[in-house]
Amino acid sequence: KGMTLDDLFNSYFEENILEKRTMVNYRAVQMKLRLYSKMLGEEQPDLTQWDILGVQAELRRERIKGFQDYVRGFLSWIKEFHNIASATRRNYFVIIRTMVNHAKNGYGIMLQMPKEPRAPKHDAKLVLSDLVVRHILTKNPG
Repeated sequence: KGMTLDDLFNSYFEENILEKRTMVNYRAVQMKLRLYSKMLGEEQPDLTQWDILGVQAELRRERIKGFQDYVRGFLSWIKEFHNIASATRRNYFVIIRTMVNHAKNGYGIMLQMPKEPRAPKHDAKLVLSDLVVRHILTKNPG
């Protein structure tokens, strides 16, 4: 048996002492990943199938794409079916990246994350300080 994301989370929890709130966030991601696998109708995937360490260049691209598709699929699934806000989705992304780093450091499994999701564009509003507004309104410098 290879290494699943569940295995990674559990070993990460054994090796790291997390604050209660952080632990809740990590557990939430772990549970959602389990649900995602169930929704896909399969067991959690074996991460070694996407490992790119010591793999020929031709196979590498395919493996990278496989893992990135899995992560992107998960992120769009939680957006669509769980209506999770973009800031929380980015947080999920960061937690998955932490697991990917843990896999590399602890187990020699190297996975390639997709690009980080961009922060949402907020309505660009020009913010003027009170002094500037007062100056404009009174045309009185000072």
